[in-house]
Parts: sequence; C-alpha cells; structure tokens
Amino acid sequence: MQTDSIGFRHELARRAVLEAIQPERVRALHAQVLPILAQHGTDPARLTHHASLARLGDAVLEYAPLAAKEAARLGAHREAAAHLGRALQYASAVTPQLRADLLERHAVESSLANQTREAIASASAALALRRQAADLEAEARVLSLLSQEYRSIGEKANADECVSGAIRILENLPHGSALAMAYSWRSLLAVNRGWDREALEFGQRALALAREIGDRAAEAHALCNIGGALLGTDDRAGYEPLERSLALALEERLEDHAARAYRTLLFYAALTHDFPRARQAFQEGVEYCEERGIFSHSAYIRAYYTPCELDRGEWARAARMASELLRGSEATGVQQRITLLASLATVRLRRGDPGADELLAEALELAVPTCELNRIGRVAAARAEQAWYAGRYAEVARETELGLRHLRGHTAPWIHGELLFWQSRVQPVGPIAERIAEPYRLMLAGEWRSAAGAWERLGMPYERALALAEGPEDALLEALAILDGLEAGPLASIVRQRLRKLGVRGVPRGPRAATRGNPAGLTAREVEVLRLLVSGHTNSKLAKRMHVSSKTVEHHVSAILDKLDVHTRTEAVAAAFGLGIVKPDSSTSPAVSQEPR
Repeated sequence: MQTDSIGFRHELARRAVLEAIQPERVRALHAQVLPILAQHGTDPARLTHHASLARLGDAVLEYAPLAAKEAARLGAHREAAAHLGRALQYASAVTPQLRADLLERHAVESSLANQTREAIASASAALALRRQAADLEAEARVLSLLSQEYRSIGEKANADECVSGAIRILENLPHGSALAMAYSWRSLLAVNRGWDREALEFGQRALALAREIGDRAAEAHALCNIGGALLGTDDRAGYEPLERSLALALEERLEDHAARAYRTLLFYAALTHDFPRARQAFQEGVEYCEERGIFSHSAYIRAYYTPCELDRGEWARAARMASELLRGSEATGVQQRITLLASLATVRLRRGDPGADELLAEALELAVPTCELNRIGRVAAARAEQAWYAGRYAEVARETELGLRHLRGHTAPWIHGELLFWQSRVQPVGPIAERIAEPYRLMLAGEWRSAAGAWERLGMPYERALALAEGPEDALLEALAILDGLEAGPLASIVRQRLRKLGVRGVPRGPRAATRGNPAGLTAREVEVLRLLVSGHTNSKLAKRMHVSSKTVEHHVSAILDKLDVHTRTEAVAAAFGLGIVKPDSSTSPAVSQEPR
C-alpha cells in the first residue's frame, strides 16, 4: 500500500479484483474518482479514461478533445484519434458546429494514423454538417482532405470531384490559405498520376499565392509537388524545390509536410535510380515519421523502398520487406499495395519461382482505376517481362500497349523506356522518342555495351545483364555470371541457349541445378546454413563453421526466411521438415542434390 494509490504485484491479480466488482459499482467508482483527479490537475487522458468508463458524456466531451490535442502534440496520432472517437460517441448532444469540429479533427488524426476508412467516414459526416451550416471555407477544407483519402483507396473520380469542388468554392471567396492548399492538393493528384504539366501549373499557382499571403505551410506543400513533377520527367532540377520544401517544413515544424517531403524524395530517387539519395530519405524519413506517429507516411516510405532493393539486386531483402508489409496491417493504401505486389512479383518471376501471376493480376486490378501511370506502367512492364520469359509474345505486345496507352501525352522517361524495351522484344518500336531514359535509349538503339556501362554506373546488375545478353560470347558469359549470382533462372536459361547456339562448349550450369532436390528453391549453400540452423547453431557459430563473416551469414538466413515465406528461425526449421528439405529421421541430412557446387 502506497500513500495515494494501490499497486498490484501482478496484472492478473488486478484483473481478478476488477472482474469481481459488479459493473454498476465499477461505473460508480470511476464517477467518484473523476472529480477528485480533476481537482489534482490529472492529465486529460486519464480523466477521459475514467469519464468513459463512468459513461459520463459531458465529462468525456470536456476532457477527450483536450487529451487528443496533447496526444497529437506528442505525435501520438492513433491515440488522438481514439480520444476523439470517444468524444464522438456523445456528440449527438452538442451543437452541429461542435460536432463538425470533432468529426473534422478525428478525420485529420485518423489520416495521419493511417486509418483511411475512418478518416473518410468522419470527413464525410463533417462535410454534411459544414454544408448545412453554409460554412463554405470549412466545406472546401474538408473536400481537400477527402480528395487525398479517396486517392489513397484508389477512388480517382471521388478524389477529382472533391478537389475540384474545393477550388470552385474558394475561387469565389477572398483568396487565402485555403485556396493555396486546394491548388496544391490538385497539383499533388496530378503529380501522383504523372501528369507533369497539370502538376506544375497548379503547383506554381499554389506557390505564388502562398508567398503572396505569407503561408509557409502552403509554400512547403507546393514546393514538394513542383519538385516531384520535375523529377517525374527525369529533370534533376526538381531536387532543389523538393529539398527546400523539406528544409522549410522542418524549420517551421510542419510535421505532415516534412513527412510528405521525405516520402516524395524517396519515391523519385527510387524512380530515377538515385540509390544513395533514396537510402538517406528512407532512413531519415522512417525515423522522423515513426517518432511522431505519422504512420500514413511511414507506410508509404517503407513500401517505396522495396523497388530500390529490387533494382540494386538485393532480391531477398526486397521480397522479405514486401512480404512482411503485405502480411501486416501497416500498408493499407492502394498505391502502397500495388508497389509491394509488383516488387514481390518481379523477384519471383525473375527467379522463376511460383506465385508471380496472382500477385501481378491483383496489382493490375488495383492500378488501372487509379490512372497513375507510374503504377500502371510498372505493373504492365512486369507482366510483359514475365510473358517474354514464357514465350507468350502476343501477351508481351498487349501488356506493353496497355502501359504505353496511359503514357500518351505525358513525360515519364524511365517507365516509357522500360515499356518500349519489352515491346521491342516482340515487334519494331519505330523512332525512339527523345524523352527516354538514357540506358533504355541505348538498348533500343542496339548499343548494348554502352547500355551495360550505364546500368553498371547506376548499380543495377539485372538490367546490366539484360544489356550484355545482346552481345557476343564474352558479353553473354559476363551476363551469365551476373544472372547466376542473382539466381535469375529464366533469363540465365535464355543466355545459356544463346551460348550453345554460338557453339560455346562448357557453358556453366549455374546454381539452379543444385536446388532441384528441394521444393523451396534454396541454393546448396542456403541448405547448408539451414541444416546448421536445425542443429541449433547461432550466427557466430555459423560464421566460424563456414569460414565466412557474420554479415554473410545474415544474408543467407534472410534469403532462407524469404524463400520459405517465414519470419523466424524456428519457423524456418519447422518449414524445413514440412517441405522435406530436412528429413525427420536425420536433421543433419537435407534433401539436396549432391551435384558439385
């Protein structure tokens, strides 16, 4: 017993005591303690807790908004949304204006907490009340919020209708911050779709008005969109306004705008294959967002980083990240899911592993309604690539045409180049457009050696092998070594066929032959690691036993977890027995081919 409270040694004991008290008595006790705590200046969150359990609506309405404000200040946006949700349970008793205020605040906090459906529900209810009150500026503000939430779930028509409605209202009112932000929101929708001209037009309108009225938040938002629009056309000058946006948001402590700047910076660094910049944006952005509870942006940042790992040849890491995010509850946005599905599917199709078809079918179904050319183009390119490996050339033409159709009238050098490259595998592509990313322009022009050099400078081994695969014997052998290192079975098989047609003898068989004895596609080295894991070896013991570094062991273990589609070593061991990779009667005898490595 303490002087001012009672403590329990165990949580089970506390629960047992609580459950022994009748519900009516529990409510009475909470009601009794509430005014005492309020007199002692207890924090609003605790007061909200007792008021909620006492079912005292007036007290909840008094304390929950205060608790939400403090939680939001501390970056606990999920907690803030929960507090406001409690207040809304009793909001029927308050004025329509106060109810609208609570609903709008709940929508904002839910949005930041990555609770998109809840944000849409509350914002829609707030919108109806704002319209009833003929509060035009507030109506436009809620419409702007709704436009981005609808975009997150892939509802293009609703997103467009909301932002256009906001602009129509605000252009007939004295021009101010709300109109600057509405212009910027429209710019952002265009940026996301790759519509660079519209994005720049409305971004510049937003920036000019923001600077005229001295609105730093709208200025940071507009600069972010302008930078994204320029980078989407591969104009590296876009980094300057984007980095100014980030610096301004950090300086003014505009947390949502700073998080959006990190997210945009990563997306375009990944799109243009600027991996050092992408890595920095990923690390700083995730840390910034998660420290402040801005999970809506951190989820995007994590999803957008998977293509970087894929392009760098870190396929096991890319697949693991994508799998974990797809299985979890964090990546709820349609754009996030499309990115993750495409990354995971591309790893699988390039390895020749099963499961890519289903992933790409879902990705395409989600991507087309968004009208976002980067999403559609990326999925279409992956589907064309898979069809080419399988010799389904009519499908290659159909998938590339789908992607190219969405690009018409827009400038997207990297996606455009990738789609044209795969189209060129099955049919002539005609004159090469000027705005094509340089490595693809070189490949389309048949300058395979220069293209391979360009891909090497970017740090993209698979694309380098694709270019080398168009060359003579020495280039083909170099491509094969890269592909075997990546375990890129389908393309490696094509390269081997080309070498044999040239009469080359002693073509390396590659690592895939050593994996035929197990159904998970593990290499012989990975099976050796798994066998030692089954025997209970730690990383340090594995490194010593195998005469490699701990980092190399970590890489092998990560690859094993990904291929077995598990999260822990214990699950990997169970999967090894379940798949027959390790026999139950002899845990040290894996089912693997004994062909030489």
